[in-house]
Amino acid sequence: MTLAERIKFRRGELGITQQELGDRCGWRQSKIGNYETGHRVPSLGALKKLESALEAPVGYLTVGGNNEDVRNFLHKDQKYLTNKSIVIGEPVSKIRTGKPVLRMKESNNWRETMQMAMLDTTRERILIYPDHPAGLSEDYVPIAVDNDAMLPDFKKGDIIIIDPYMTATTANYVVANIHDTNENILAQYFVNHEEKKAIFKFTNSDYPIVVDLDKFNIVGVVTESRKSWI
Repeated sequence: MTLAERIKFRRGELGITQQELGDRCGWRQSKIGNYETGHRVPSLGALKKLESALEAPVGYLTVGGNNEDVRNFLHKDQKYLTNKSIVIGEPVSKIRTGKPVLRMKESNNWRETMQMAMLDTTRERILIYPDHPAGLSEDYVPIAVDNDAMLPDFKKGDIIIIDPYMTATTANYVVANIHDTNENILAQYFVNHEEKKAIFKFTNSDYPIVVDLDKFNIVGVVTESRKSWI
């Protein structure tokens, strides 16, 4: 099951409605609905509230487990571990703060990867915005640039912020997935409407990628570049 499915499943085990779960967390019912359909991914703070409201450890909700995991959590026995440094029973307040940084190759599956990365204590992170910028989705994704194809604007090791819900327009910097090669790229986006082609240009190369309009998907639009790591 996914995180969304486990939230719904655990709510069903408790016999409460979306509205009742929302009341426990101090949220509207629609927010619970968005989490249960997977349209939104809970933030670190939201996971903490869900952990308490659903009476189940955040690790159980995020990476799965069984009824014994829930019983152990309720009895405060929180010493058992899973692989990859993820603590199943650890309260979310003890997990490293900050927004996890994804690799470029992980970006096309950012939703599921972010769920796992939030619990990975070895994952690099950036500081969360103290004041969330207007117009930027709460599901913004930090991604590490893995090459120098976009010099001088972006270099290998930079962290870019993408908004997966922002509509890409001509000349935007975007992260895109090219279907034929299943490659995730950072490039400048253009469209040739007459030929029905998308053109992805690299500032450090004379060879753009040109694909049919149905042969790619935009993962997200780049909103800024950051240098600040935790």
